[in-house]
Amino acid sequence: MKRSYKSKMLTALVALTMIISVMMVFNSLNVRIVGKASGTIGVDEWQNSSTGADILNMSTETLYYGNTVDLVFNGTLISDTCSLYKPNYEKVWDSGIGDYEYYVNWTKVTGSISATEVEPTLDDVSLDRSGLWLVVADNAPLLPRDGKVNMSNMSYYDTSDSRWEDIVGWFWVNSSEWTVELSTSSVTYDKNESVTITVKDENGDPISTTAWIDIWSVQDDSYTLIYHKELEASDNGQWTISGSNMYDFTHNYGAGIYRIAAYEDIDPDHDTMMYGDEGGEGTGAGYNSSFGNNATWDKFNNTIRNSTGEVGTKNETTYKWDTCGPFDPPEYWADYVNLTVETGEPTLSIPEANQTQYWNFTGEV
Repeated sequence: MKRSYKSKMLTALVALTMIISVMMVFNSLNVRIVGKASGTIGVDEWQNSSTGADILNMSTETLYYGNTVDLVFNGTLISDTCSLYKPNYEKVWDSGIGDYEYYVNWTKVTGSISATEVEPTLDDVSLDRSGLWLVVADNAPLLPRDGKVNMSNMSYYDTSDSRWEDIVGWFWVNSSEWTVELSTSSVTYDKNESVTITVKDENGDPISTTAWIDIWSVQDDSYTLIYHKELEASDNGQWTISGSNMYDFTHNYGAGIYRIAAYEDIDPDHDTMMYGDEGGEGTGAGYNSSFGNNATWDKFNNTIRNSTGEVGTKNETTYKWDTCGPFDPPEYWADYVNLTVETGEPTLSIPEANQTQYWNFTGEV
């Protein structure tokens, strides 16, 4: 075999070995090599526009409920004077269908976004609503009280030109951060042990407001709501699960990981029960980042109202999870913490009188 051929073979073998090694490392880290997927606003994407470029020329880390910011826009996307709109997430009972209808409209924020500046800015904007904020040309009608929108493709109907126009851009305002602390991170299955859940504000103090706490069972990447708990202000952010309650919440779901989150909605306020009444599995209650997706939440199935007031249609719909993100995101959110329910282990106990045994004698264990 010629030396040059041997060298090429060796080089190829080394390269193949390196590729296999890299793939083994990725597999051991449980990382899949896949193409980049498009993001979902409010889940893993925080801003976008009709062109795909960022609508803001600033970090989105300051965009959270309760903050006041100077919003700096991407002037290359602002070809006409624009306005900023904040969302109103609504729920109304429809006696005709015997169910709630869900929809979104938007309130115009004071001020205009100039089309003549490289980085037009709106100063001192109070981020008083979590969710999807829109940048829309000034010739748009109010959204959608006096006009039509189609949030399936992020457009509005321009009555002056009698045609559909793209919404210029949009960004997401996050919830303010709370935290959840557990008195213990693990309990034993069917031992009816106790755990105290404490919800704390951004300063690390127990909250003194109403809130919701959700417990989810995680089985093979499938989430099941175990309980949706309503905290009163007088609870001072604490809920203790013990005795029969611990048994009720965990017995049917077994040992494993249980995830606990806490949150509170300010607008609409807590009393609207957007997230359902207190209760367990099968109530349709609770909240997570898929809230509003009618593929996973039955309560939204065929109950999304479009801009002309119809239900169960995607034509001119005021809301669609795929493009608008989670419905009515809470103004305060404490990310999940894990409670591990350990497998129970039997114990062996032998009375002292029976610790010494002889052939053919009876005894107790």
